[in-house]
This record gives sequence, C-alpha cells and structure tokens, in this order.
Amino acid sequence: MKKSKKYILKKNLSILDVAVLIGFNSQNYYSIIFKKFNNFTPIEYKNIYN
Repeated sequence: MKKSKKYILKKNLSILDVAVLIGFNSQNYYSIIFKKFNNFTPIEYKNIYN
C-alpha cells in the first residue's frame, strides 16, 4: 500500500494503472482494499494530497 500511495500521486498514472502495477486485477477491488487500510478511496487520496 505504501508504494501505491506514491504511484497515485504521479499525475500520469490512472487508478487502474496503479492497481495493475501493484498486482491487482480489478480497480474496484484495489479501491476497496485501499480504503480499508487508509480510510480514503484512491481518488479521495489523490485529491487531498495532490
């Protein structure tokens, strides 16, 4: 998850790109797991920290 946070903040990568890079086959499942660990969805995280 730490690595995915760095990828999320890169402007040239979509959330799907990040999910695939860290080994998920589904953007939806990745978002669910990300939120479970971080209390934000990947998009919320990107909007807050970008």
